[in-house]
Amino acid sequence: MQKFLRSLYLSYDITPDETWDVAEYKTEEEGGEFSKFTAEEKLVMILKYAMGLAENHARSSVKDVVITVPPYMGVAETRGLLMAADLSGTNVLALVNEHSGAALQYGIDKDFSNGTRYVMFHSMTWGPAVIMLPWLEFGKTTSVIPFQVKGVRWDAELGGQNMKLRLVEYFADEFNKQLGNGVDVRNNAKAMAKLKKQVKRT
Repeated sequence: MQKFLRSLYLSYDITPDETWDVAEYKTEEEGGEFSKFTAEEKLVMILKYAMGLAENHARSSVKDVVITVPPYMGVAETRGLLMAADLSGTNVLALVNEHSGAALQYGIDKDFSNGTRYVMFHSMTWGPAVIMLPWLEFGKTTSVIPFQVKGVRWDAELGGQNMKLRLVEYFADEFNKQLGNGVDVRNNAKAMAKLKKQVKRT
């Protein structure tokens, strides 16, 4: 695990939180002080912010939500998400596969003649690339949009993060060749964090 974390060139340290038996993020603030957060605590902040955006849009109080999640989300991640939602005061009605949510929204926004069709949804963000193939039926007088998910596939080693790390490795090699003077820039955590940030901007 430590070897994997080092390969990501993170700008913060990850240590175990023995109290809750979860991972803890340790970041250095201005002035040399350190702050520690668990992933669940960070998620509480994100959920509260999202709820604030939803309430501003709806102009009313929002308590009940449906949260979309990636298809590769495991039991531990689901448990952590639900715990964070509870701590943020959010009542989760359901967790829905994010591509099922996309298929539902696609059907709501489109006006088709009677018939059925297959639509492929593809996403490649920071994490694994995901492809889903749903079957949708339109045109019938019904209060729900009937659709079935025929298949979902993903590649855990293909995503924006993987592409960015490939570029980071390439530029690290170039730096070592031209300016390294026998020293590997990968051994300097701050330099690698800056390089990773610049790669993200390009």
